[in-house]
Amino acid sequence: EEGNVDRAKAALIRLKGIALPDVPAKVAAWEGRIAGLEERLADLLVPFIEQKGWEVPDRAYLARVVCDCRERTKTLEELTDFADFYFTEPEAPEELKQKFLPPAMIDPFRDLIAGFKAIDLGDTAATEKFFYDFLERNELKFGKIAQPMRIALTGKKVSPGMFEILATLGNAKAIPRLEKALNYMEEVQS
Repeated sequence: EEGNVDRAKAALIRLKGIALPDVPAKVAAWEGRIAGLEERLADLLVPFIEQKGWEVPDRAYLARVVCDCRERTKTLEELTDFADFYFTEPEAPEELKQKFLPPAMIDPFRDLIAGFKAIDLGDTAATEKFFYDFLERNELKFGKIAQPMRIALTGKKVSPGMFEILATLGNAKAIPRLEKALNYMEEVQS
């Protein structure tokens, strides 16, 4: 248990970039992560979000954002910048949209959106099952549709995992972003 506390302290210090108070002595492992770490980091993230002028979401949402992004960032400032798409409407640079949102993706995107509307994207297992079944039915490779989805959802080429993003954003945020990308592709086609 002492090793877990030390790893938790190291993770907190690395992400914050400054020394932090001791982590409580009793922490439990949960799926390979230290219990409570995401919540603690979510609390520490609030001032960085406020500094950007973004609306601060509820603590549970922030904890999911931290869980999605913390392994790809070293400080809370980096995490805030990397996770901007969770707090704002992303706008991908035109060159990324041209490269990854071609008119050839219109039909797959339309079908994907229709399927996503029928499930709860917060249910990662259901989303993964639907997605892989979708790929098989449409004879698509993961990257062929995942990268356009990533651009649509985040505005970036690099992001957390696709299913994590979908679960955290949920239907209310993810589907309109995918529809916006579909509209872009349809406009390019006309």
